Amino acid sequence: MNPYANEEIAWLRLQDLQREAESRRLTAGGPRSSAMAALRRLWWRSSATRGSGHAAEHRQKLA
Repeated sequence: MNPYANEEIAWLRLQDLQREAESRRLTAGGPRSSAMAALRRLWWRSSATRGSGHAAEHRQKLA
């Protein structure tokens, strides 16, 4: 029997838990995260229409 079998299984379980946590973080919804996303979109659009700020700098880097 492999003397490291328990460690290997524990390592695989840890990787599964990390993937689960990352997936939850990425797919987490709710009123607070939705509001923050809406504010970010609003800020992005307003800075893009003004031609200044982070959006303009980003467009210059892409050009």
